[in-house]
Amino acid sequence: MIKIGIIGAGAIAEDHLRVLETFNDVSIVAISNRSKDRLDFIKDKYDIGHSYLDYNQMIKEIKLDAIFVTVSLFNLTEVTSACLESGIPTFIEKPAGLSTQDIESLIIISNSNKTINMVGLNRRFYSNILNAFEIIKKDGGVRTILIDAPQRISDINHWKGFESKTNIWNGIHCIDLFRFFCGEIEYLNADVKNNNNNKFNDTFNSMIKFKNNSVGHFISNWCAEGKWSVILVGNSKRVNIQPLENGHYFDKKSNIKDLKVSKEDINFKPGFYYQDRFFIDSIISKSTINYPASDLNDYYNTMKLACEINSGGYHKW
Repeated sequence: MIKIGIIGAGAIAEDHLRVLETFNDVSIVAISNRSKDRLDFIKDKYDIGHSYLDYNQMIKEIKLDAIFVTVSLFNLTEVTSACLESGIPTFIEKPAGLSTQDIESLIIISNSNKTINMVGLNRRFYSNILNAFEIIKKDGGVRTILIDAPQRISDINHWKGFESKTNIWNGIHCIDLFRFFCGEIEYLNADVKNNNNNKFNDTFNSMIKFKNNSVGHFISNWCAEGKWSVILVGNSKRVNIQPLENGHYFDKKSNIKDLKVSKEDINFKPGFYYQDRFFIDSIISKSTINYPASDLNDYYNTMKLACEINSGGYHKW
């Protein structure tokens, strides 16, 4: 039985708890959160045996096989550092850190303590996205990928401390899909502008050349409404994913077919069931985190890509 500890008691923590409590080889034994009212509520709701206001105390006192870190983004690096130092396999909700420097510091700690770790990029585990990957793979692989990631500026302006950090982190799920579908990057050319008198850039356009010769295009306007979308083009097929939880593709005869969506992605937050199962199975088998999942070493490259898109200009990898 894998004994799990949860740090954080917000909505994302509950998304994980709903999944984890269905696994017959997992026991959720402890939870930590700074707010006692919320801590007590989640502890009682999911019948968790031990609760702590101090996550360091939880790590020291309870024998855990794995920890899920689901705290706010501005506390992620600090909390994750403590978990990685303990050597306990650690699942880290994105963005894991707000800069490449944050991720580098976590990599050093995880390597020093040989701590298994996985970053929560649940879009990689959407059943429809995995289905899209297989469809395009059978069609010779991705030739062109277009990702459009609009963001309402009103959602950004109220985040305290946001402006001093890497601004584009919120679209990291979309940016990560470039590497998920196409692998590593050869170079990129990014154009950034402030078109609406904001305190930071709000319009992003990038062209990315991948080492497998596919080409990517990234568009993000933070003053535009709309849902994220991904378009994949192979040799003869085209896949449209919008919203990211659904989508369809065109076959050689221009017939439109829906991408497959699993019952798990209907019953739980999409991607969480397969993502959490992958992490638990990796702990049981004591194996390294590999594709389609992302550990800190892999995630560093996604954060690097996000930062270079954010900074603009030409970048050769």
